[in-house]
Amino acid sequence: MGLLRGIREGLREWKAALDARHAEEGRKLLAEREERQRVRKREGALERMPYAEYLKSPEWRARRAEALRRDGHACTECGSTVSLQVHHTTYRRRGRESLSDLETLCRDCHRGRHGRDESEDTTRFLVDSPTRAASELEECFNSRGWRASRELTFGPDDGERVAVAVAIPGVDAEYKLMSIIRKHFPDARWREIPTHGYWD
Repeated sequence: MGLLRGIREGLREWKAALDARHAEEGRKLLAEREERQRVRKREGALERMPYAEYLKSPEWRARRAEALRRDGHACTECGSTVSLQVHHTTYRRRGRESLSDLETLCRDCHRGRHGRDESEDTTRFLVDSPTRAASELEECFNSRGWRASRELTFGPDDGERVAVAVAIPGVDAEYKLMSIIRKHFPDARWREIPTHGYWD
């Protein structure tokens, strides 16, 4: 009887220890899942927020500092250490950029990289439509004398898609864009992307 009692007590202790271990592993898995959800939610918010606001976010400031450190706080084209900016080589992963998406440039090289010849009052937008081809958007915008080109971009909910980057002159650029979208592409989405004063 004593032997059986000892075996039963040993099994109870073993089961209690196993249950405690499983409970701890479950808590860790739950915490990891909640952290992944929090990160995805924040990345989605960063991707959707106005670009000027994104450039003020702590996430962008940290990535910008990493890129500057990697590049030795110097322009990767001319070596200048003055008026440095961090250039996005792609906007596909905005809010979760890898260092390979970023490059340190001085202001002059940055302007040259983007080939900007727009006036200071030009506003740039990224536009896409779930039902219309990007080529249609591009053709429509170019026919109005706006500079438009197709870009591969990334959305947190719908993955890769082809959108159109368009530069529109004038202080009423967003009104002009909205007028065209309402008339020709009512389901299109757009957001402002960086230009002159806050381009990174």
